Amino acid sequence: MGTGRFRSFGDGLAWFTDPAEWTAVAGAQLPLCTVLSPRLDPALLTGPYHPWLRTAFGEMRCWSPTHGVAIAIDPMYHWITGADYSRDVANGLPTLPVEPTILARPKQFDVIDGKKKPLFKRLRRRYGTLRADTYYGLTLPVALGGRVELDNFGITPVRGHLLPDDEG
Repeated sequence: MGTGRFRSFGDGLAWFTDPAEWTAVAGAQLPLCTVLSPRLDPALLTGPYHPWLRTAFGEMRCWSPTHGVAIAIDPMYHWITGADYSRDVANGLPTLPVEPTILARPKQFDVIDGKKKPLFKRLRRRYGTLRADTYYGLTLPVALGGRVELDNFGITPVRGHLLPDDEG
């Protein structure tokens, strides 16, 4: 991963990313995820998707100029949510998909544990600050029975975890 030319906000809760460095990460995660948005055609997930923001938990907010689709890839749960904005873009509203994320409150990027408590500040106190190439990852993924609890997280390198070493 890169040098961190793009910076974090909210003490590392979310990061603006270099899309060129994160497109391979998004591409590696797409086939692993289930689409949750009912109006998002899975055929539109052929990409490429360019991540422009990622959270401390590895979720990526992506844009596809090819399809006019904005998605969020959540590798912790292996979910994809999003919306097709192709009509809006065709009608001259190209910033529409980005606005909800930019206007979001920082707590919207946090993850809530099984006790209904936000995790980010507690993880930061326990494990320290993230770098541009790390995130707070579950030691056992939810898909394999991992629980979203403080003790089950650690600072994890993106390369090798979200992006296998032989890709990108």
